[in-house]
Amino acid sequence: LWSSDGLGPTLEALGFVLAGVAMLALVAGAVLQCLAWRRAKKELLLSGVLETCEELMAQIINALETAGSVLIGDTAAWAERWRQEFYWGGSARKLGLQLLAFEADIRAERLSADFLLQREGWQRSLRSVQTFEEFCKQAGQLKNALTTPPTSDAITQCLFLAIRPNLAKAVSNF
Repeated sequence: LWSSDGLGPTLEALGFVLAGVAMLALVAGAVLQCLAWRRAKKELLLSGVLETCEELMAQIINALETAGSVLIGDTAAWAERWRQEFYWGGSARKLGLQLLAFEADIRAERLSADFLLQREGWQRSLRSVQTFEEFCKQAGQLKNALTTPPTSDAITQCLFLAIRPNLAKAVSNF
């Protein structure tokens, strides 16, 4: 490994040392990345975000079972996809972007009129979310915006009340 004149290491020896240092740097980088991922996952689990997402999905699935489709697409595949997306979200910002896509899967007629009027601001807030707390607040707003369409009995009652005055007038004029 030493040069023929005995004064120092050869170019080959320097190459081995540099390769070893590079390998150590790669291993250290991988370990740091793994630790950062674990820290982020722990923060996600402790933040309550996953429970908030599960509540939101449960409410939507309940609406599906009681009053017909609230979603665009297959319910079972949709629910599993979003469970995975939210579990592997990692950061509040990434989860915010995922919630935007999640909201796009919900039929507009299942969202309250107030929410639809404020939807642009809600989307803007979600795009700039920085903390899990902010994310939970935005997810809560979406959860509260879900509405169940009226049942056929309620629609019949509303129609009856709407035409009743006209019907009484028509009968009295007969």
